[in-house]
Amino acid sequence: LCTNLPSLKTLHASFLIHGLTNDLLLSTKLLSLYASFGQLRHARKIFNHLPTRDLYCFKVMIRAYFLNDTPSGVVSLYRLMRLSLHPTPHDYVLFSIVFKSCAESRDFQTLTITHCHFVKSLPSDSFVLTCLVDAYAKFARVDEATRAFDEIHENDDVVSWTSMIVAYVQNDCAREGLTLFNRMREAFVDGNEFTVGSLVSACTKLNWLHQGKWVHGFVIKNGICVNSYLTTSLLNMYVKCGNIQDACKVFDESSSSSYD
Repeated sequence: LCTNLPSLKTLHASFLIHGLTNDLLLSTKLLSLYASFGQLRHARKIFNHLPTRDLYCFKVMIRAYFLNDTPSGVVSLYRLMRLSLHPTPHDYVLFSIVFKSCAESRDFQTLTITHCHFVKSLPSDSFVLTCLVDAYAKFARVDEATRAFDEIHENDDVVSWTSMIVAYVQNDCAREGLTLFNRMREAFVDGNEFTVGSLVSACTKLNWLHQGKWVHGFVIKNGICVNSYLTTSLLNMYVKCGNIQDACKVFDESSSSSYD
């Protein structure tokens, strides 16, 4: 029933008066609500005063930092969890959040350590490994990203393939990105607008106009949605490859679609 911060504070005061704040589940719910109102300081104060802590309260506080764009808070709290809970329980969502936060906070050491924790704690999971691919790519560690990608078994998920293609293209391995797309097609995985957008960027970096035109044709033939990212990639490719006529066509088509 607490739909705003004043009502939550009033209820919190009532719990304090009646000595109910030592209840772990209740206090965890309180800190979750404070975080939902953007009150991380109040949420962390409740967390710090918990008489005992379990995996659930750590997950709630870590998620609060993550949703409030505080990746350094996620990383530091994960370290605390490792020290506090023995043996340390884990789950897939927690690992995915920590991997993303390590990348955003530029903490490569914690990323590699957490990767080891993941390998030792749980069986492989395609979603978590895709997050790991993205994280290593942001550190320009293409070899580590490739190894993480290769650990994904029976990979029929377009997101993981696209993440690896993006990792290659963004780290000056455009040829490898195009080669991986061929493997993706052989695995009968359909690409999306983000996949082909990265392929167009790869063609731009290699100055491969013919290949870029093929990708554009692939988009049209397969009815792939042309979003702003893909439109920009196509425009950039045609202009940098010196094909102003086709660039104008892409621009006119996008302008017409926006108007409609």
